[in-house]
Amino acid sequence: MMGIIGEIVYSTSVSKNKIEKFQKEIRDKEWNEIKEFIPKESKFLDVGCGAGYAMFRAKKDCNCSVFGIDPEPGDHGVGRFINNFNKNNIKILKGVSENIEFNEKEFEVVYSSHVLEHVENEMKSLKEMKRVLKDDGVLIVGMPTATMAFINLISQI
Repeated sequence: MMGIIGEIVYSTSVSKNKIEKFQKEIRDKEWNEIKEFIPKESKFLDVGCGAGYAMFRAKKDCNCSVFGIDPEPGDHGVGRFINNFNKNNIKILKGVSENIEFNEKEFEVVYSSHVLEHVENEMKSLKEMKRVLKDDGVLIVGMPTATMAFINLISQI
């Protein structure tokens, strides 16, 4: 991963395609670390899904039934700038993590990456994620490191 960070830091001008490439590489590394914990053919909710890349991976790699919510669907995350995955089978609903409009205990997997640092109420968001998760379900929450925050800052300038 240090190679990716070095390329971003030393780049004087970062294009949209380069941002997409680096974000995809980082998200793929994250995904490869957690995908073994996602049961095959499970019902998967991505809270704060952006353009739906994790949903795409859950569908492709684990044959999950995928759902996503985001306050600004498609406006951020991998998949915004280039059409590198099939969005046709991905439906993203407009919504926020503090008020997830799904039934209690509906999902086997609730996934949320790089979201809690943006919400108004972290505790309410986590309680909502727990509410829609089945009792034996898997909750995956990812938070950025200081390095990731720095990469995001310099890649958006």
